[in-house]
Formats: sequence, C-alpha cells, structure tokens
Amino acid sequence: MLPFEDPRWNELSTFYDDDLASVVHEWSMAVGFDQESDIYHRLFNLYLHQNTITNSAFVVVPYVVKHCQSVSAEDRAGYLIDVATVEYCRLRHGCWDGSPELDWAMQSYNDSIEIAQELVESVLDEGIDPELAAELRTLQPVLYGNLEMAIERQASRDNAG
Repeated sequence: MLPFEDPRWNELSTFYDDDLASVVHEWSMAVGFDQESDIYHRLFNLYLHQNTITNSAFVVVPYVVKHCQSVSAEDRAGYLIDVATVEYCRLRHGCWDGSPELDWAMQSYNDSIEIAQELVESVLDEGIDPELAAELRTLQPVLYGNLEMAIERQASRDNAG
C-alpha cells in the first residue's frame, strides 16, 4: 500500500479536487466507528463515481480490501462490491479520464484483488442479505478476470428483475 506521505499521491487523478491521501487516512482511522460511512462516502466519490474510475482506484482498493476485513459481513460485502466494481470498470472501460494504470501501483492492486477473491467466497458463506449476495455473485467473475461472465450474469439479473 502506498504510504500516506509518499509524493506519488499527487500523481493520482480523482473526480473531485480533494486531498486523496488525507481522505483515505481519515477513513482508515474511522473504520469501526460512527463516522466510517460518511467518510467512506466522500472517499467513494473520489475513486469510484457513477460506476467509473480514475487511476486513484488502483491505490485506494488495497486500503479498502485491508480494512474491510475488520467490519461486519454485511459491510464487508458492500466494500467488496465496490472493489469488484472497480475491477469491472478497469476491464471494461479503463479509467474514465484516460488516466493510465500505474505500473508502481498495480502489484499491490492485483494482490488485493486476489485477497478479495477469498473474502468474497467467505462472506457469501456467512449468509448475508440476499440482494448483497446476488450483486456479489454477479460481479465475482471479474475478480478472476472474467468480464464476459459478469456481463452475462448482469444481463440475466436485469432480465429477471
């Protein structure tokens, strides 16, 4: 994970003009406390806005994967849906603003995607809310690089609903 004092945070693009490192740090300190959700909402809008991403997502995802392991199964499922959505966007469209994948960030990002694979399996076994489980199952294939299966599952859900 990129240390908060690393100057490479300044190389990242976000959807809003905010100090990304400070927001990630603030959220990571709030995990498990009342303000977690509000701060995460602010963070979410910096890296994953309206189902599009910027290269900041490749640095934020390792933090999300790390910290989601310490929350309830329902909350963990929500965070993992966001992680899978980032990977879906990366595979389908790349970064919205044309920002490149960052060579220096991708190893940590890819390691986090591998950890997320196991976390999704685990959280699905915990009997979470059926709607969260359905969304996770729909997106789960992208964590293994299978965008087409995720698209097919989404189409099936859309046609069934």
